[in-house]
Amino acid sequence: MSKAKVLIVDDAPTIRTLMSTLMDALGCDVVGQAQNGVEAEEMYLKHRPDLTLLDIEMPEKNGFETLRSLKKMDPTANIVMLTGHDDTAVAESCMSNGARDFLQKGLSPHLFKQRLNKTLEAC
Repeated sequence: MSKAKVLIVDDAPTIRTLMSTLMDALGCDVVGQAQNGVEAEEMYLKHRPDLTLLDIEMPEKNGFETLRSLKKMDPTANIVMLTGHDDTAVAESCMSNGARDFLQKGLSPHLFKQRLNKTLEAC
């Protein structure tokens, strides 16, 4: 079985590095890191990742806009939304717009890794 290809999209370099390290630990191949939605769309078309980790709050094009455009480009895209906020309405909005999952950046590392691993198995 080949490694899952992952695209990481977050405006914070530290979060991109942390997510990259975590995805490496899960046996994934990080094919790109974008700092906004515009870069994310370009990298998605170039790499066609199996999973995209997408921050909600970003400059230029936020995560909601990017989620909608990625799903329009590829209705089968597996996208996990990332946020620092605990807001049920935001989570529901993400899921109703096609996100596979919604994860808070503040989850314990063990739980975060467990949820991502479960998502990868379903991809």
